[in-house]
Amino acid sequence: WEGEGRGWGGGATPADPQQSADPQQSQLPAFIMPAQLNAFTVPMLPWGFVPPMPAVVAPPVVEASKNHGSAGADEKIPFQKESPQARPKKQQDVQRGATPCTTVMLRNLPNNYTRDMLVALLNSKGFLGAFDFLYLPMDFRTHAAMGYAFINMVTPGDAQRLHRTFDGFVQWALPSSKRCCVSWSDPYQGFDSNMQRYRNSPLMHDSVPDHYRPILFQNGLRISFPLPTKKTKPPRQGTERMLV
Repeated sequence: WEGEGRGWGGGATPADPQQSADPQQSQLPAFIMPAQLNAFTVPMLPWGFVPPMPAVVAPPVVEASKNHGSAGADEKIPFQKESPQARPKKQQDVQRGATPCTTVMLRNLPNNYTRDMLVALLNSKGFLGAFDFLYLPMDFRTHAAMGYAFINMVTPGDAQRLHRTFDGFVQWALPSSKRCCVSWSDPYQGFDSNMQRYRNSPLMHDSVPDHYRPILFQNGLRISFPLPTKKTKPPRQGTERMLV
């Protein structure tokens, strides 16, 4: 465009001697010179005009909680539902034998199930003596199960067998349309990790009924929880004390 004297319309225009004499003006594109506009030239925006840019709104950030087993009705399920075709990477690693996990999480349990009913179900499916820790969280307000449970199996092989048995399970002792979903517990894995997690928990306070608490097993028989290492506090939801 420089030095050619052409407009946007493509038509040639005669050179202006005064413009060519000025070296700074001669370096400007010819199409911005008012004297060189013709009927076929597309109108230009004012020099220096910057069109407004659309506002960019950042997507909201959603944080997921991994902790489980908080006392009271504030407990949050640490996993989102996943299809069998899209299992978590950690679960795939365990299936390949990369991580010897033993603690599983059962989800979509009937809310009217009790801890004893869940233990009886596990035993009836051939898992008597194959698990040493079980916790079925209860809602302190409604006194109903919260629909999920944590179970530690004695061996990784038992954990794999539990996955195969209960992933998609629907044969409940009570009428329910829920389909059980099995995943790996995170971050608590193993007997010691789960036991220490609840040893000083408000769930072990004297005001909490026994069927609300996690339980331990050895060779299929229930054993006592180790004594707390510090004074346990009663369960609370916010500033409200529960189970009083």
